[in-house]
Amino acid sequence: MSSRDLRIGEHLERPADVIVSEIVDHGLLAEGVPPTRRDAVARLLRPGGTVIPAAGSVMVALGFDHSLDRRRMATHGGFDLSRFDALAAPSYSVEVGREDLHLVSDGAALFRFAFSQPDQWPQPDARSCWG
Repeated sequence: MSSRDLRIGEHLERPADVIVSEIVDHGLLAEGVPPTRRDAVARLLRPGGTVIPAAGSVMVALGFDHSLDRRRMATHGGFDLSRFDALAAPSYSVEVGREDLHLVSDGAALFRFAFSQPDQWPQPDARSCWG
């Protein structure tokens, strides 16, 4: 049962003292986390209640991918295909800890979210990846 289906007085006797969830992934805010947390905290948690996990940060760092050349087109069968590089996705996922990926800056928190305070989160809009 989804937390969105829970009702005080029907499924819960009273608002919860603690909300514990494991709905975050490596991107922190995928899997519907913002709207689900916003709803659960507003409807199901008593004022001053505890949310676990309490907070999260989206971290970023500048890096250099030594394998980038393998992602580029070259000459194949006598045809220069390098102009197709312009059609390649401007970004791609990399796994943390890869030996051919080298960070060239310290990590920094791009966003920090207190999960018990969803009213302070940026609101999603048409440019958002929150869906």
